[in-house]
Amino acid sequence: MDQVVLNNHVVLLGFNEVSQAIGELYEPKGERVLLIDIDPEIIKYFEARKDSNIDPVYADPSDPNVWKEYKLSEAKVIISCTGSDVDADVELAGFIKQTSPDLPVLAVTASHEDSLKLYESGVRYVIQTDHLASKTFRDVFSAEIDKPTTESFVEEGSSHWKDTRSIKDGLGEIFKLV
Repeated sequence: MDQVVLNNHVVLLGFNEVSQAIGELYEPKGERVLLIDIDPEIIKYFEARKDSNIDPVYADPSDPNVWKEYKLSEAKVIISCTGSDVDADVELAGFIKQTSPDLPVLAVTASHEDSLKLYESGVRYVIQTDHLASKTFRDVFSAEIDKPTTESFVEEGSSHWKDTRSIKDGLGEIFKLV
């Protein structure tokens, strides 16, 4: 954790595929990303990876004391990938609105209802996984459905399998937790 500068930093609360994608986005730039997660297996995984740009912290991402300790109010962006604790994300959005109103807070959820609640609380962008998946699939479906049956969905399925396999291989046992 010594490498992360707690000013204008990228903060991930919880680890999932979205967290992984954001970490990978910043890796070629050489920028460190702070990951706060309560799962000791996730933390151990990133502590063991000396080549990773993700700096893990074992702490509760829904704890306001943790937000203060890791200077979330001074971050560049906060992305909450906890997904299941909407009330904590609402509380986080209120905290940031008071301490640093221009700071973008993003959150992940699968629920339309939770998306609206998060937007109303001040979350700047909600990554609604079901919505994104359906939009992405609509594009895949429209591109593939009129192909001959021997070809339709073959390349897209193979590509998705490779991506999923790569995540599983890269994350090993913690893949089950994501």
